[in-house]
Amino acid sequence: MASTAPAGTFTVLYFASASSFTGKDSDSFPAPVALSDLYVFLEEKYPGIRASILDHSMLTVNLEY
Repeated sequence: MASTAPAGTFTVLYFASASSFTGKDSDSFPAPVALSDLYVFLEEKYPGIRASILDHSMLTVNLEY
């Protein structure tokens, strides 16, 4: 699992059903991004993830919920 994002990016870590849905433990995305746009990026990359996973998940930023 990636622990440090490359410069100019941030890392999304996937756990449990999100990891199963994406087939990955993590992804890197260009930074900065508004938190409200993150779900849009994820839905574009993984169609169906919002309704199947994200609408029922919690999000943490640097371990703050």
